[in-house]
Amino acid sequence: MNLAQMHIPNTWPQSAWRSAALALGAAALLSACGGGQGDPAAPASAKSAQLAQDQDENPTHSAPTRLHAQGAALNSAELQRAAQSAPAGLDAGKAMAQAAASALINAHRFYNTQTGAHFYTTSEEEKTSVQNTLPQFQYEGPAFYASGTAAEGLSPVHRFFNTQTGVHFYTVSEDEKASVQAHLPQYRYEGVGFYASKVAGTDLVQLYRFYLAGQGSHFYTTSQTERDSVIAHLPPYTDEGVGFYVLAPGWGQPQPVQAIFFDPSPYLSSDDIPALFYGSGGPTVLEDFEDGTLDASLSASTGSIIGQGLAFASLVDSVDADDGAIDGTGTGRSWFSGSGSAGVSFGFNGAQLPTAFGLVWTDGSGSITISATDGAGNSLGSRTFSGFPDGSNFGTTAEDRFLGVQFSGGIGSIFISNSSGGIEIDHVQYGAMP
Repeated sequence: MNLAQMHIPNTWPQSAWRSAALALGAAALLSACGGGQGDPAAPASAKSAQLAQDQDENPTHSAPTRLHAQGAALNSAELQRAAQSAPAGLDAGKAMAQAAASALINAHRFYNTQTGAHFYTTSEEEKTSVQNTLPQFQYEGPAFYASGTAAEGLSPVHRFFNTQTGVHFYTVSEDEKASVQAHLPQYRYEGVGFYASKVAGTDLVQLYRFYLAGQGSHFYTTSQTERDSVIAHLPPYTDEGVGFYVLAPGWGQPQPVQAIFFDPSPYLSSDDIPALFYGSGGPTVLEDFEDGTLDASLSASTGSIIGQGLAFASLVDSVDADDGAIDGTGTGRSWFSGSGSAGVSFGFNGAQLPTAFGLVWTDGSGSITISATDGAGNSLGSRTFSGFPDGSNFGTTAEDRFLGVQFSGGIGSIFISNSSGGIEIDHVQYGAMP
């Protein structure tokens, strides 16, 4: 198809769609991942059937609109039959994923700013051509993914080209295909566009479809939020229910690795390191400050070592066991900074970044915040906790808590703060997560 010659009647103007878009919010008008996995919408089938009946009784409605309503009812009925007769044990989603792994079809979606219509193409060449030569078409990203090859559990999706409006129509229904070929000569059959499912399955989402009679075009979305917004705010769009089941946009793409923050846990000695924090070897380094130095592989943004033989020896709050006895007080050595709200960041100076980085908060006031960065300084997130500081700064250890972060991509630094008073830290440690 030569898109430069494509004509879509401007009966639903850009201003109307854009006004509705503003009412819905930008997120509602961009297809993202989503959509339910439920029944193929018997109410939509009933609605289409009722619309067809109403149009039979109202001669002012065009024959194409009436025939499209009948076709939508045929499609919904076919999906319902498929769901009722689906073979036990067959997962259409897994079948599509296996087929798509070697023949992935990406259906791209464009918005025509001049006409308010949407255009869909599965051709990468056509997508590039539209982007390079037709500035009125705004690319909205992948609409969905499907399979380019047949597989058990999948059905052919038939593609028609409307010679009057220049847009494509897709149906998985053999009954609807036959009806279009018999009664809508302006629709030129172009064969099988791709393969999708008539039933729900693993990783599959519903592809909802709407008919815009004024333009003779269809609108498709996998977003249930967008579907609901169109129903609520765009009355010219007739809800035709679920067209078929596809793979959601973004399927198969690696998901970003998330850091894991460990909730605070009581800590009186190194025996209290959470069991799942490190692999079998335990921490690579555990800095307890008892030798009066900071390990060469670590750096600190502020603060210094306090305790026995050093400053603030009478106020130190080390890990309980570091003074030789677990007795409710810690009189060994620890790391102290006078501004808990400014916090302390411990950085890693070695070559191989640790994937588990932890420390023990031993004293301070208010709420405690821990955060971390990767090797490039990018944030891995943060967490804030409260409820365990005891208000004492005389070495009591019942409040001491281990906090830590795991990240398989490597941790460059860990930061700890509390909202008031000074801050005291001990047993700064790192190693490899399990």
